[in-house]
Amino acid sequence: MPRILVVDDEPDLVELLTYNLEKEGHSVLSATDGQEALRSMEGSRPDAVLLDLMMPNMDGFQTLTEIRSRSGFAGIPVIMLTARGAVDDRIKGLELGRMIIWRSRLVRRNWFFDWMQCYVAPNRQE
Repeated sequence: MPRILVVDDEPDLVELLTYNLEKEGHSVLSATDGQEALRSMEGSRPDAVLLDLMMPNMDGFQTLTEIRSRSGFAGIPVIMLTARGAVDDRIKGLELGRMIIWRSRLVRRNWFFDWMQCYVAPNRQE
């Protein structure tokens, strides 16, 4: 069962994503900010991370930078969920390495989970 870490400071969105991911057969971990996410990853390596861009304390880009700097986490797929759609954000995400920005307000459930399954499966650690 793929393990997904959901990182977002909005409890309602975390609850919605958790419900849908579990319904699709994923095991879900959650964190409310980047620092909590990094601590969670130390205890249980996820197969993918869904990461909010705009969070207090440590934003999504700072969190991604930390994930990529740690050897055991460098290859974990990171999917940035954000309502922002600026081209600059997409470019910055690509520069930081292997990150997809998915505009959360445009997500159609079936497309998102089919796409995510394809993205997570090749990177899964048993």
